[in-house]
Amino acid sequence: MSKAKVCKSQDVLNSECKKLSEISKCCSKARSRRNATPDNDRESPLTVARKWIPWCVALIFVMTIGWTVLIAGDEVVNGNHPDLLRTVTTVGTKAASATPAIVIWAVLIVSAVDVIEGFIVVTKRYLENKWVKPLIERHKAEGRKEGLDEANRAWEAWNSRRMEADVNGVPFDEPPPSL
Repeated sequence: MSKAKVCKSQDVLNSECKKLSEISKCCSKARSRRNATPDNDRESPLTVARKWIPWCVALIFVMTIGWTVLIAGDEVVNGNHPDLLRTVTTVGTKAASATPAIVIWAVLIVSAVDVIEGFIVVTKRYLENKWVKPLIERHKAEGRKEGLDEANRAWEAWNSRRMEADVNGVPFDEPPPSL
């Protein structure tokens, strides 16, 4: 085999390798986009959307602290505990027993907010499609019509001046109206 054929074969091979490398990069980008999870992705219908997890945790924290403060206030005022240790133990026991209910309420509240947000988004899109977009399209059509009429009037005026100059034998060097 001649040296020229070998070099040509290597060039073809290199260009094919570059093409395969580009295809591989495109495929890996598509794979990473496909595997990317959006903020509202859920593991199951009974879980909180990912974007709401920090709010849910904060709500659980606030509700737990609030419930513990309420129980502590009740125990201090109405409790028959002679020492601080027994009061703290009683408050902790009563507050801990309410933790599952607090978690459930926090998830329900956050889920309700998520549903309300979804309702607002759907309503907004519906109203935009029903009222705003047709109004915008109507105004655009009116603007296009007015612009076309104005351009036609400018061309007709220019053409009438050109024809008048031609009839009178006067040289006409006025440029046509711009588009």
